[in-house]
Amino acid sequence: MTIEGSCLFVADIALGADGKVYFTDSDTGILWIYSNGELKNWISEGLNRPNGLYIEDDRVLLTSSGSQDLKIIDKTTGTFETVTTEIGHGDGVEFTGNKGHHITSNWAGEIFLILPDYGKVSLLKTSNRDYSGLKIRCLLTILAGFCLVFQKSPVVFSKSEVLLTVVGKWVGFCWFV
Repeated sequence: MTIEGSCLFVADIALGADGKVYFTDSDTGILWIYSNGELKNWISEGLNRPNGLYIEDDRVLLTSSGSQDLKIIDKTTGTFETVTTEIGHGDGVEFTGNKGHHITSNWAGEIFLILPDYGKVSLLKTSNRDYSGLKIRCLLTILAGFCLVFQKSPVVFSKSEVLLTVVGKWVGFCWFV
């Protein structure tokens, strides 16, 4: 597939249940959709370095590294609202398995639990350690998987229980990153 125009930095890609492929271009600030052989510039205004994507039935969750926030995008209208701020240079967003609970990561090495009211709880901060954003993204994926397997959100566990369980798996699985 060739993208006409200037797609400079594809940061994240996600597949919706409807078969549409969503991806962000952080450098141009565009959110693209690929569907039925057609590429569409879906949102090209108002996004500041869009990055992480999570697709739900009626909405898209988007973390941005420029505006350092979490946005909710209505899939029908394309309108969006900033719901959580000060999450750092947003990199990823995943579902925990519990309704309304999501996890975000950023390149400085912090993971937040996003609550149903869009408040946030810092679960892990590694900015004073030598962990890259890529290792944190790996940890984010494992943490989301951990929550899905046990059908509990990290809110049910103490921070230390979640981190001990997840970090043990992360060290074995992601140390090579």
